[in-house]
Amino acid sequence: MKVTLLPTLLLFACQFVAAQDAADVASIGTALNIENAPEFFSDDTGCQNGGPMAQKDFSDIVHSIKAIDDDVARFNSASITFRTSCLTTAQIVEVCRTFKNDPSKLEFAKFAFSACVDPANYKNVSSLFSNPAHTKELHWFITGR
Repeated sequence: MKVTLLPTLLLFACQFVAAQDAADVASIGTALNIENAPEFFSDDTGCQNGGPMAQKDFSDIVHSIKAIDDDVARFNSASITFRTSCLTTAQIVEVCRTFKNDPSKLEFAKFAFSACVDPANYKNVSSLFSNPAHTKELHWFITGR
């Protein structure tokens, strides 16, 4: 992803959160000159380009996400922005740290697991939680037990 696209994608992501249906998404995409906006958010998620996101691109995105006040809006923006990205565990931890509460951290950690390029290190995400129940839930999610 080129850095020049980041502001447009983040703006689209924020407006997508407020969209009510596919027609809203299409009109937002048209206004921002993004072709096939509804398909942009298909069910294809997870790591789709092989290697982790470049650190400069990642840092720019995290900076924008940190500027969002509300955890729900922050989660929506992060999940849309990173929908098809490959991320390292360290990058996922950094995004999780932008959230104010454990439930939001947990939801993003679950969401991002399929995008992780180094899943053997995913146990490091557990250190973010103040509530042991969230640590257990993430473990169950990852291991399926």
